[in-house]
Amino acid sequence: MLSTQQAPIDAIQRFIGRTELGMLPSIIDTVLFMKDGEVQRVYSLELTVKVPEGMSEEDLARPVVIVKDFINDTVEYEVYVFGEEIFVTPISRSRRIGQVVNDKRLISRIIRVLRKYVPPQRRYQ
Repeated sequence: MLSTQQAPIDAIQRFIGRTELGMLPSIIDTVLFMKDGEVQRVYSLELTVKVPEGMSEEDLARPVVIVKDFINDTVEYEVYVFGEEIFVTPISRSRRIGQVVNDKRLISRIIRVLRKYVPPQRRYQ
C-alpha cells in the first residue's frame, strides 16, 4: 500500500511516460489526492527553466516541472530529464520546515479551484 506522501507523486509519474515532460503542466495543473473521502494532498505543477536542485553548474539548466504544495506554494518535487532518464527528485524537508497550513485558507482555495470545473449543485424540492 502506498503512503499518503508517495501516492500523489506516483499518480503524476504515471503520466510522464505517456506525454512529453514539457507538456505535463499543460495537461495536469492541479492534483487532488483523496483518501477516505478527505483531501489529503493538493499539488500544483508548473514548468520552468532552471538548474535542478542539487546541481551547481549553470550550463546544466534545463526545463524542470516543479511540483508544489498548492496551499503553501512550497516546492515538494522537481521532475526533469538528464541524459535519457527522467528524474523525480524530492526537495529536502529542511527547506519546508516552519510552514503552517491554515485550514480555512486551504478549504477556500480548493473550493475556488473546484468551482471552475464543477457546476453548483441544484437543490430540488
